[in-house]
Order: sequence, then structure tokens, then C-alpha cells
Amino acid sequence: MMCMVNDYLDYTLLSRDQFDARVGRLEVRPVIKAVLETFKLFAEAKRLQFKLSIDFGVPTILLTDRQRLLQVLRNYVGNALKYTTTGKIHVRVAYSETDKRVILEVEDTGVGIK
Repeated sequence: MMCMVNDYLDYTLLSRDQFDARVGRLEVRPVIKAVLETFKLFAEAKRLQFKLSIDFGVPTILLTDRQRLLQVLRNYVGNALKYTTTGKIHVRVAYSETDKRVILEVEDTGVGIK
């Protein structure tokens, strides 16, 4: 419930151009793995295949807003779990050297957007 409240508050701040990112050093791999371990349990309970791939090019430490990165990851994976009843969920983390950005991809066999 707190995640939903925080998401709404963030949306409100963004719409008013009052959102402040809290950028800091983040050791990205262990943080992402820890968050996804929880989702993996839910996927296993639904008998879904759950795979995490972190590309070698992803830096060990990123300068990013930890809370926002986790918020995006939780929302994407949470939606994949909600709408996937059979099959798989694959989370891929990559890094664009050109743009200096993390790329989060969630592929699933859910119903998709209609």
C-alpha cells in the first residue's frame, strides 16, 4: 500500500515540476538481485519460469536515484506477475554506453495491453 501512495505522490510532484531525484552511488547488481528474489517466490507460486539477466556491460556502481530505480523495477515486474498466468517472465538489465543509461526490460507471456 505504501508503494502505491509513494507512486501517487511522485506522480503529483512530477506533474507540478517539483520532483527532486536523490542521486547517489548504488551498487546495482546486489540491489536488483535482492528485490527480484521476492518476485521470484511469487512467480514460483504461480508456476511461472522467472529469469534475471544482468549484462556484463552494466557497471558495478551507478550514480542514480535508488528509490526510483527500485520503484520502476517493482512496477514493471509486479505488472508482469499480475497479468501472466502461464509461461515465463524474463527481466533483463543492460547498459547503454552511448546514452550512459540503464535499460530495464521485462518480457512476459501475459495478456499484454489491449
